[in-house]
Amino acid sequence: SYLSACGRLNIHTAQVEPIFSIIAPIVRARRDVGHLTALAQLAAKFGLADNAEMDHVLHAVCLFFEERTLESASQGTHGYASQVVYGQLLLALVFSEEESAVRDRALVMAVTAVKASFAGTVGAIDSRLVRQLQVVQLACRLERPDVLRTLSERGATGFLDELEDEDNEVAPLPKCSSQQHLQVSGILQQLGQRHRLEEKLLPYIADVRLLSTDRRLVEIDGPLHFVGRTSRYDMKSMLKHRLLTKQGW
Repeated sequence: SYLSACGRLNIHTAQVEPIFSIIAPIVRARRDVGHLTALAQLAAKFGLADNAEMDHVLHAVCLFFEERTLESASQGTHGYASQVVYGQLLLALVFSEEESAVRDRALVMAVTAVKASFAGTVGAIDSRLVRQLQVVQLACRLERPDVLRTLSERGATGFLDELEDEDNEVAPLPKCSSQQHLQVSGILQQLGQRHRLEEKLLPYIADVRLLSTDRRLVEIDGPLHFVGRTSRYDMKSMLKHRLLTKQGW
């Protein structure tokens, strides 16, 4: 509960890593994919990739999905993990740029598992998971060619391609964020900068695109985009900035 609360609130205390090291072996022994996913996401969010338990957690995730994929193929049963669990795990697995064989293997198994559950029923996939799968595909193209090659060998890239152009409606901005965007827009107008708000660059939506310069964006990141009271971006914001930058923005 403590780790979950820290993750939700983006608060990284001195107790997080010691508790992570104690809890991880217990969760692995229970083979609880929901809690394993939560630990993987927490480790990515708080930079615990070097913790000795992290590779063990990812190995347990791989074993879970390998077993369930085999069951699914032989019995025709699907839906062994929730869409929320899939989405959280996928983003945690593409967050780090550093090479990791066990993380790449877990990513392949997770995408393959999603395909096993939803191939042929793409319309049943929640819009949030669609967006997360689009992020995974982009991250693999830009940073993980070996993973993309393995997914192709497993016949999973066609599934990702089917989702690539899905353009789901973007939720309206909260009132405070909308006001911030309008304030920035007003200042840019005063400066004579032609721009456009909420530029679609699937799978992302950029806050502001400057039209008078080549491939220049402005992201308006309030306190909720950071971990606690630090200057460290949260996982989603850091990944968004990195992948947009690698596309030349």
